[in-house]
Amino acid sequence: MIRREIYTLFFALVTLAFFSSCSDDNDDPKPITKTDLLVAHEWRGDQVLAAGIDVSNRPEITGQIGQIKTARIKFDRDGTYDASFTSSLGEQTQSGNWSFNNDETKLTFELLGEVDVKELTEDKLYLTSQLPFQGVMFDAEVRFIK
Repeated sequence: MIRREIYTLFFALVTLAFFSSCSDDNDDPKPITKTDLLVAHEWRGDQVLAAGIDVSNRPEITGQIGQIKTARIKFDRDGTYDASFTSSLGEQTQSGNWSFNNDETKLTFELLGEVDVKELTEDKLYLTSQLPFQGVMFDAEVRFIK
């Protein structure tokens, strides 16, 4: 009889411990913002497109900035960024400030000015803008990946 009472008491304690450790307060997690995604890690350059064409190896581009070998940018939550680019002409670095507009659809930073955020996910950052080249405006897109 004592053995049964010990088992019953043990079962009651385990059950109580199990239910008291489970949280039933339905706190919704804080939604992830574009700022959260942007500052989560360093981005590395993947492609530069003009009018939908990859121009990273075009003589018009490489003649001005060299053939791009690496591009990296890190945005920090305090509104600053650090960027580095290695091309056939050498390495360049730049630091500065960045900001989103109110609805986080436009990103402004010294490196590219104001650009549209075409896509921002956990592993993609696609920025678009209109850029002049030889008197003609082109849709330009810079793609970064995680």
